[in-house]
Amino acid sequence: MALSDDLWGGQLVGVAFDPVTHVCDLRVSTLDHGVSRTYEVACREVSELRFHNAIPLPWSYADVTEVHVGADPDSGRQILEMVLWSEDAGLAVTCPSVDIREVGGAASERVPGAG
Repeated sequence: MALSDDLWGGQLVGVAFDPVTHVCDLRVSTLDHGVSRTYEVACREVSELRFHNAIPLPWSYADVTEVHVGADPDSGRQILEMVLWSEDAGLAVTCPSVDIREVGGAASERVPGAG
């Protein structure tokens, strides 16, 4: 099972973007059968970063309802898409590869693009 599947149902607890280095780091916390886990999602050489929201504020947290990682058919770059609550809110990052790792765990996943 891909680690991106483990992010479903978690909470997006952090987003950091450095516009100088084009690095976007996301942090997702999950709770599954009483076991708490934290995942870091690293996107380097970001060419596009989008956030959209049509859900009224305030939110008490950002629910990660869906996560999809796939290649853009034209560029081969990876597109990470997170649905937050519903299709009315989400985050998308385009970059050469998406690295997902469990903090404090041995599990990691790299989804490379064509470059």
